[in-house]
Amino acid sequence: MTNVIVTSTGNKIRNCTAVDGAIFKFDRSEFTDDGSIFEYNGADRGGVAYCVQCKMTFRNSIFKGNYAKQGGIFYIEKQGELILENVQIDSSNAFDAGGIIYADGL
Repeated sequence: MTNVIVTSTGNKIRNCTAVDGAIFKFDRSEFTDDGSIFEYNGADRGGVAYCVQCKMTFRNSIFKGNYAKQGGIFYIEKQGELILENVQIDSSNAFDAGGIIYADGL
């Protein structure tokens, strides 16, 4: 079911905005991040990432000050999978629901 495989390593991404996923929006994809920093990003859904039937893995990543209406960092829809390994989360927030993760339609 995976359409695309994406890998991200050692990036620093800040001050991005969007409607769905300020940085990433995945649909039936597989994503892995290792050692990136995500600061002060915001969206309506998923302050960093929006996922529809995807698999996201974050290792050694730092999330600081990200925000959204739903899912301060992650918005997961339709049986998406999220794996977090050794991540640091500081001051994530959602104005409606899911301060860190919002899952819809699981």
